[in-house]
Amino acid sequence: MGSKNLKEFVIEINTDYCGRCSVCSWACPFEALSADPETKEVKLDIEKCQVCGICYSACPAGAIESVYYDIDVLVQYIVSQMQVRDSKVLVLTCRGSITEPKDIAEITETASFIPLSLPCVGRVPVELYLKALSLGIERIIVIPCQQDSCHFKDGSIIGARRLNLLRSLLDQLGYDAKTIKLETYKTVAHVDDDKCVACLTCVRVCDKYKAPYFNKDGVVKIDVAKCSGCGVCLGECPAKAIQYSLVKE
Repeated sequence: MGSKNLKEFVIEINTDYCGRCSVCSWACPFEALSADPETKEVKLDIEKCQVCGICYSACPAGAIESVYYDIDVLVQYIVSQMQVRDSKVLVLTCRGSITEPKDIAEITETASFIPLSLPCVGRVPVELYLKALSLGIERIIVIPCQQDSCHFKDGSIIGARRLNLLRSLLDQLGYDAKTIKLETYKTVAHVDDDKCVACLTCVRVCDKYKAPYFNKDGVVKIDVAKCSGCGVCLGECPAKAIQYSLVKE
C-alpha cells in the first residue's frame, strides 16, 4: 500500500481470479457486494461500499484489490444512473454527511437525483464536475460533512473553496450560477411536547453546549443555535421525547 491512505480507496474485483464463492458478499456488513443468482458473478455497489477492507481480507482467491477512485469508473456510473433514474441532477455527498435518499431529498428539495457518495467531496477533482456537465448533467449539488465532523483535515473547507473557483470558471463559460451548488446543513434536536415529562435529564447531560433549557412556561426547548447534534440528549431522554431533524445553514 505504501503511503496511500485506505480511506482514499475503493474496492476492485478481478473477475479473472474470482472463484464465484460468494464469501465476500456474505462477509460484507454493508451489503455492497452481491452475487448474481445464476452466474454467481460478484457485483460491487460503490454507493454502499464503506471501504472497510473486510472483503479484501476475506477473499480466499485474492481476487479483491483496493484501488484509487478512477474518474472513468465514476463517469461510467453517472452515465448508467442517468438512464436508470432518468435524472440530470447529480448529488455528491461525503460518507460522513447525509447519505439517506430521504434526507438528501429534504436538504436539496429535489425528488429525483443521481446519488454519489465518496469518502471526501473536498478531494473530488474538478475534472469529474466538468465531465459530468459534458455528459448532460444539468445541476450538481454537493453536500460535504459538517465542518466539525470532517473525517479529512479541512476537507469541507477545501471543497467549498474549490467549488467557488469552479463556479467562476463556469460563469466565464456561460453556465448558470446555479449549475453547481454547495448545500451545508446541521443536525439539530427538537423536543416533542406531547412526550416530554420535563424531567430535565437533557438539560443536565448537555453540560458542554447547554442547548436544552426550561422556558418560562415550564416546557423544555432546544436552542438550535447551540445544538451540536451530538446525540447525547436523545440517548439519555427517558421519555424518548427528543428527535433530530436536518436544518439548512
